[in-house]
Amino acid sequence: MEEECGQAWLKSLVTLISSQLDREEMDAINGIVLSVREKHLRLNIWCADSQDLALLKSIGRRFKNMCGFHSKFEFKFMLHEKALKHDLDNKSYVDI
Repeated sequence: MEEECGQAWLKSLVTLISSQLDREEMDAINGIVLSVREKHLRLNIWCADSQDLALLKSIGRRFKNMCGFHSKFEFKFMLHEKALKHDLDNKSYVDI
């Protein structure tokens, strides 16, 4: 798991640095963060727009495919405002 997440982190950095995404997708991404937690690792992609679900899903699918993650790994979109308040319910997430 750690090795897979490390590889995904490197692939994500290379993808962003080399502008391998569509212009619209690149413009929507503010940054990425790899968080090492006690029970799990989390790779976050920070996006500027939370209203364009089609664009967010497109970005999520691209990163999921690019990273080559097994289907057991979840990719979800969560509103930053809800994450800050720890207001996490099933409506907080959009499956990718």
